[in-house]
Amino acid sequence: MKRVLLLLILVFNSVFSQEKVRLGIHSGLNHYSLRGSEVLDDVDSNFGYAIGLNFEYKISEKLSLSTDLIFEKKQVNYSYDFVYTPMSQDGIPGEDEKYNGITKNSFNFITLPITLKYKIGNKNPYFVKSGVYVAKMISQKEKTEVSPSWTYYGSPNDNFPMVSGMDNQDYGLTFSIGKEFKIKDKNYLIVELRDNLGFHNSVSRLSADGYSNQKIKTNTLTLLIQWSFGL
Repeated sequence: MKRVLLLLILVFNSVFSQEKVRLGIHSGLNHYSLRGSEVLDDVDSNFGYAIGLNFEYKISEKLSLSTDLIFEKKQVNYSYDFVYTPMSQDGIPGEDEKYNGITKNSFNFITLPITLKYKIGNKNPYFVKSGVYVAKMISQKEKTEVSPSWTYYGSPNDNFPMVSGMDNQDYGLTFSIGKEFKIKDKNYLIVELRDNLGFHNSVSRLSADGYSNQKIKTNTLTLLIQWSFGL
């Protein structure tokens, strides 16, 4: 037993004395878009945000294994025009009034990427990362705004087809480029531009309403700022 404990202590000391493990926290902005179907012609990509934790294990001087646990708010807008004909109390139609509606869709995801990171250079190196990611949607909200101001009874509420049937999961490939800046001993500032390219058909489970042969796939471009520290 003493030999086993001694071996564990030696392994632990070797790993951490060489700064093989880094932990980090990061946050940033993302730009979320949907692709793959003509029903998305009136859907505009929008900005959201991301915040999460990073774990990095150094394999060699240049190569490391990196993974994150990230909360992401992703957003897209659906724009549409409509005409309303007001009626007088006597039931006489008035002049048509034109309106524009924007439905803001918000999707909250938990995302787990697993990547290999390769450093280029020694002091304050650049790096590239590639790997895979999986994501789980934990909530979805929508809000409609109308202009000019809507003064009639009720609230118009329209959205793009298939939005209510989107899957709560996503997966695909992830790619990153970035740069590290050493602040002081074992402390680093990292700037990273990441692209998550979704391969999953987000409406594959739909089989009704004439949309069973449609596809919606995702793309998320994220700019992250990370503080990382070695253990």
